[in-house]
Amino acid sequence: TVAYGTAYHALKQRAQLQPGEILLVLGAAGGVGSAAIEVGKAMGAHVIAAAGNDEKLAFCRELGADETINYTGEDLKQRTKELTGGNGADIIFDPVGGDLTEQAFRSVAWKGRHLVIGFAAGTIPTVPWNLPLLKGAAIVGVFWGAFMMAEPDHHTQNMRDLMDMLQDGTLMPRVTASYALDDYKAAFSDIAMRRVKGKIVLHPWA
Repeated sequence: TVAYGTAYHALKQRAQLQPGEILLVLGAAGGVGSAAIEVGKAMGAHVIAAAGNDEKLAFCRELGADETINYTGEDLKQRTKELTGGNGADIIFDPVGGDLTEQAFRSVAWKGRHLVIGFAAGTIPTVPWNLPLLKGAAIVGVFWGAFMMAEPDHHTQNMRDLMDMLQDGTLMPRVTASYALDDYKAAFSDIAMRRVKGKIVLHPWA
């Protein structure tokens, strides 16, 4: 519920995504990033998935991503511009932060929306204030926990929508690894080292 709840709230209420818009997802192979790919496709977006290696990008394509960018070996801004005919991405879904944020924001389209989801890179970025001015663009905060408490009716409807999409097969959460509960340190280490794709599960009975 956290990953999909965050992704849906971000794209529905905060970005107000419209069918046909271009959505760039950073950290696209992770838990919330992979949810954003699925939710974005369900809402009619053209999805560009950005991740750090080719194995993760292959996973993103399995989730439905239309295009991919390996930001370890490719220039994120330049490649985004190339994939969008020079226009840039309408919406940037950013759970990563760090150095990637400014690169991504420099590729945003006119009247684009950069969604601040989190800071998996470990550092909170600073963006020159002239960039949103020049792009007519918005930097939009996304805090699902606060939204859930401040707007319980909208949150409840979001959960109903997500359950409907789960039931009809539109959403198919991917569990890519399972660990015995005693191996929780290995599980968290794999998350911290960015070896995880999608979601992982701890089994108390394993």
